[in-house]
Amino acid sequence: MKAPPLSPAQRAAVEAEAGVFVDAGAGSGKTTVLVERYVRSLVVRNHLPAQVLAVTFTRRAAGELGERIRGRLRCDGRSDLVPLVEAGWIGTIHSACQRILAEFPDQAGLPARLRVADEVEAILLREEAFDRAVAETVHELGDDGVRLVTAYSRAGLHDVATALLLGARLRARPVEAPRGAGTPEDLAAAIAVALASAETTMQGGGDSAQTELRRQCAADLADLLRGDPEPFDLTSLDEAKRGSAAHKQAVEDLERAARDLVAAEVHAPLQFLLDRFAAAYERAKHEAGCLDQTDQLLRTLALLEDHADVRAALQERFRDIMVDEFQDTDGVQARIIDLLRTPDTPFLAVGDEQQAIYGFRGAEVDVFRGMRATAQGDERTLVVDLVENRRSLPAILNAVNAMFAREDRFDHRPLLPVREDAGDDARVEILLGLGDSVEPARAIEAALVARRLRELVDAGECAPRDIALVFRAGSNAADFEAALRAEGLETVSSTGRGFLERQPVGDLLAMLRVLWNRYDDVALLTCLASPLSGVSNDGLALMRAHVERWEFIRALEDLDAVGLRADDYDRAVLLRDAIEGLRTSAGRLGLADLIAEIVRVTRYDLAMLAAPDGEERMANVEKLRRVAQSFEDVRGADIPGFVRAIESGALDSQLKVEGVIASEDADAVRLMTIHDAKGLEFPVVVVADAAWAPQASSPAAIVPAAGAPAAVVPTASGERGTTTDLEALIEAAREAAELEAHRLAYVACTRAEDRLIISGAKTSRTTSASALGWLLDLLGDDAAPGQRVLDVDGARIAVYASDEPVTSATAPEQPAFVVDDGEPQLTMDYDAVGAAEPTSDFGLPSLAPLPDEGPWAPPMLSYSALEVLETCAYRFLAERLMGLPSSRAGGHAAVGNAVHAAIEVDGDPAELLRLEEPDATPVQEQQAREALARWRTSPLAARLAPLDVRHEAPFLLRLGEATVTGRFDLVAADGERLVIGDLKVAELGDATAEERRDRGYRIQESVYALAALEAGHGEVEVAYQWIGDDASAAQMAQRVFTQADRERLREELEAAARRAIRGPWEPTPPPYGCQECPAFRVLCAGSDR
Repeated sequence: MKAPPLSPAQRAAVEAEAGVFVDAGAGSGKTTVLVERYVRSLVVRNHLPAQVLAVTFTRRAAGELGERIRGRLRCDGRSDLVPLVEAGWIGTIHSACQRILAEFPDQAGLPARLRVADEVEAILLREEAFDRAVAETVHELGDDGVRLVTAYSRAGLHDVATALLLGARLRARPVEAPRGAGTPEDLAAAIAVALASAETTMQGGGDSAQTELRRQCAADLADLLRGDPEPFDLTSLDEAKRGSAAHKQAVEDLERAARDLVAAEVHAPLQFLLDRFAAAYERAKHEAGCLDQTDQLLRTLALLEDHADVRAALQERFRDIMVDEFQDTDGVQARIIDLLRTPDTPFLAVGDEQQAIYGFRGAEVDVFRGMRATAQGDERTLVVDLVENRRSLPAILNAVNAMFAREDRFDHRPLLPVREDAGDDARVEILLGLGDSVEPARAIEAALVARRLRELVDAGECAPRDIALVFRAGSNAADFEAALRAEGLETVSSTGRGFLERQPVGDLLAMLRVLWNRYDDVALLTCLASPLSGVSNDGLALMRAHVERWEFIRALEDLDAVGLRADDYDRAVLLRDAIEGLRTSAGRLGLADLIAEIVRVTRYDLAMLAAPDGEERMANVEKLRRVAQSFEDVRGADIPGFVRAIESGALDSQLKVEGVIASEDADAVRLMTIHDAKGLEFPVVVVADAAWAPQASSPAAIVPAAGAPAAVVPTASGERGTTTDLEALIEAAREAAELEAHRLAYVACTRAEDRLIISGAKTSRTTSASALGWLLDLLGDDAAPGQRVLDVDGARIAVYASDEPVTSATAPEQPAFVVDDGEPQLTMDYDAVGAAEPTSDFGLPSLAPLPDEGPWAPPMLSYSALEVLETCAYRFLAERLMGLPSSRAGGHAAVGNAVHAAIEVDGDPAELLRLEEPDATPVQEQQAREALARWRTSPLAARLAPLDVRHEAPFLLRLGEATVTGRFDLVAADGERLVIGDLKVAELGDATAEERRDRGYRIQESVYALAALEAGHGEVEVAYQWIGDDASAAQMAQRVFTQADRERLREELEAAARRAIRGPWEPTPPPYGCQECPAFRVLCAGSDR
C-alpha cells in the first residue's frame, strides 16, 4: 500500500507538530489523514505503537484503520513495527478504557480479571435490581411506597426509574428524582383562573346538546374546584376541557400546575426508590462479576480524576493521541481524553458536524462545537478544513450541495468534487410510489426500486454487491427485500429488524417450547411443518385426524397407527426421536448449547444452508445462541423464562439494535440502516423508505446534558402526565432530533460513489417530518405521476413517480401445481421448494379414512362465531362455513379499533382512525376522541389503573374437536385473580350493562373465563365496559369465576362447539339483525320483522 497523494490541507494536518483540529467533510479523506499521521508518528517521531492512542467510533473502523496502517508500514519497509501495531492502542474509547482498568485494577477497585456484560445481560441485571428496589421501597416506606407503586403502576414506575438511572449514568452524575417546578401558590392561581373560566362557560348561551354538555362539564369542574381538591385529583381533566379555546387552555394550565406539584410530592419516595435501584444494580453486577459498557467509561473517569499517579503515568505513556468521529463524542468521553493528555501532547481531533447522527446514544454535538471553538482560539492548534470529496461523482455532489444548501437550519459546507464526471445522465434519481395510503404506495416504491436496480445490473453498470439500500429505520426493509428477490437479486440484510419473524428464530423457539411443554400443539405443529422435520400437509392432516383435541404429541407417539406415507413417517420419527433425546439433554446443557444441539440433531443447518439466503439464516441462528448465552449468564438455563423474555419484548432493544452479520463476499444487495452505513461507501446507494417518519415519542423521563431531570407523573386517569419541565425538555429533544434527521439524510446521500437513488411512498399525508416530504418541499416538486428531470441550481435530478403496481420482469410464472418429489421439505416457501414437473407414475397414497364422527370439523373457531351460532345457526353456516360476506358496516368498527389502539399506545384516536380509515369523517373523529375521554373516567379504567395491563393478549382454548381462538382486549393480574376487560365503543340504550352482557356476550364471557381458568388462574374476573355515551360509560358489568365453575363452562362450550361442527344448521332468525346476514333474501327469508 503506497503512500497516497495528499492535498495541501491533508499534508498540513499530517505534519503538524502540535494539536490539529480537522473539520472533515464526507469523503474528504479523513481516514487517510489518520493513517498517515499515525505512520509519521512511528517512523518520523520514533514513537512506539504503545505510545500512540488512536480512538475510533466503532470496532469496524478500528479494524480498517489498523489494517491500513499495517499496509503502509509494510510498503515503507517497516514490517518490524507491524506486530507492535497489532498490540497497540487502536480501538474504541470503550476498549481503551477496558485496557486501562485491567492495567490498574487495584486503584479502580476492581478484580484483576475484568468481564464486561453485553447488553442482554445488563438488561436482565437491571430487571432484577428494579425488583429488589421495589421490594425494599415498599417494605421500608410502607404506605408511601405502596402509593408510589400503585400510582405509577409497576410498569410505569419501571420506565421512569430506568430512564432516570440510565440517563444519569450516561452523564456521569448521581441519579436524581425530579423535584417538580410547582408550588401551592402556582396551583391556587391556576385554580382561580380555571374556576372563573368554568363559571363563564356555565353562563354560555344556546340550547343544543353540545352546549348543554359543555355547561354540565363546566359545572362539574366548578364543583370540583370549590371542594378543596387534592393536586392529584386535578392532574387529568379531559372532560372539563369542553368549551372555548381559552377555557381549554385554562384547564390544561391547571392540569400542568397540578402535575408540577405532584412531581414535588412524589420526589422523596421516588428518590428513595432510585437510590435503592442504583445500589441494587451495582450489587447485581458485583455478584455477577461484571461491569456494563457505561461502567467502563465511569470507572475510568473516576480512576483518572482520583488517582494523580495513574493519570501522570498514562500522560507520560501516550506521546500522540488521535480521535476519529469526534462529532459523535459525549461529555464523559471528552473528559477522559482530556485527562489522558497534557497541554503539550500532540492531539488530532477529526470530525464533521454535518455527520453527527448519534444523539440517541448520548453523543453531544455541542462537545464538537466547543472543541472547534477552543481550537480556533488556540494559536498552538492548527484548524484544517477538508472539503475535497474523493468519493462521489460531481453530478452527485452538485445535487447534494444544491439540496442541503436550501435548508436554512443545516449548516452546510459545499463539498468540492475531485473525480471527473461520467456523462450527462442524471446520477441522482427520485423514485416515488404514489397511493392513497402508505402500504400500497410503499409496495409500488419497493417494486420501482427493485426494477431499477435490476436494470442497472443487467446493463453492467454494477453488480449486486455494489448496491446498498440504506434505511433510517429498518422496520419496512422486508418489503424491499421481497421485491428485490422477486427481481432475482439476492439480498443480505443487517437492519436487525424483524428478527423474531425470521424463520430460524421461530422454528428454534418452537422447539424450545416443545421441550418445555410437549403438549404445546402450536409449537409442535410448527416443528413438524418446519425444516426441523418437514412433514407434508397431507401428513399433518392424517396426524390431526388421529387424535382428539389436537394433541399432536399423541399422534407422534403412535405413528404406526396414523397411516403416514413412508417419507412423512421417516421425518416424523426423526423429530420424535430428536425430541426425546433433547428432553434428556435439556437437563444438563445450557441454553446456548441446547440450541446448538437442536441444530445438530435435526440437521437443521443443512436445511437452512440449502436455501438461497442460507448464510443469513444461519447468522440468525448464531445470533439467537448469543442472546441465549447472555440470558443464561444471568438467569441460568431457564427454558420457559428465556422464551418468555424473547416473546414478551423485554429484550427488544437488543434484538433491534444488533444486526445480522453476513458475508462481505456475497454477491448480494446490502440492506442496512444509515447508522450502519456510516463510514462505508458503495457505487450505488438507495436511500429507501424515505417517507418513514418517527412517531412522536413520549419519554418516561429525560436527563439533559445540563440542568435538572424531568419525568412523567401519575395522574387521576391512570395515564402518564407530563410536567412543565418535561414538556420543555421534550420540545428541545424534538428540535434536536429534527436537526439530526437532516444530518442523517446527508450521511445517507454521501455514501454514494456513482449513483444515488432516493425512494419514498408519497401519500396525501406525507409531511416534512419525513425525509421524503422535507426533500420534496426543498425541491418544489408536486410528486405528480410521470417522469421529469429537475434543474436544481444547476444540478440534474431525475424524478419518476407512479401510482400503478409494478410487475416483476423476472419473477417466474406461478406453476399450476407443486408436487412432493420425495425429497426433504427444506422450507414451506415456494421459492425454496420450487416447482417440479409431474411424472407418469406420480400419485399420492390413499388417505386413511377419517373417524366417522360427523362432517368436516373446522380446526379453529372464534368466540364471535359461537355467538353467531347461538343467534342463528343458519347464519353461522352461511357466514362462517360457506364464507359468504357479511353486510355489516365497518365505520363503527373503525372508530372502535381506533379507540382501542389509542388506549394501547396513548395516542390520538382521531389520528389513528385516519390511518385505518382515510375517508373517516370529522364526526367519526370526534366520536373517537369522546369515546377515549369516557374510557379514561370509566369504572373499568379505574379498576385497571393500578395494574400492569396487557393489550390484545391472544389465547387458545380447546373445546372437544375444535379450538377456539381470540384475544383479550385488556388483561392484568391482580394478585391471584386475573382481570379481563372488554371494551365496547357502543351505547347501552335502555339496557343495563349486566342485561346487555347477558343478552349478547354470554358465550364470549364464558370463553374468556374458561381460557383463563384452564391456564391455571384460581379466580377470573370478566368485566365489560361500554363507552358509547356518558350514561353507558358510568356502568360496568363484572362477574367472577372460580375453578368450581370450570367443568360447567366446559360442558356448555363443548356442546356449542359440537353443534358448530356437526349441525344441524337450521334457521332461527332473531327478531332483529337479519339485515346483516349474508343469507338474508338470498338463501333465507329471515324473520317477520
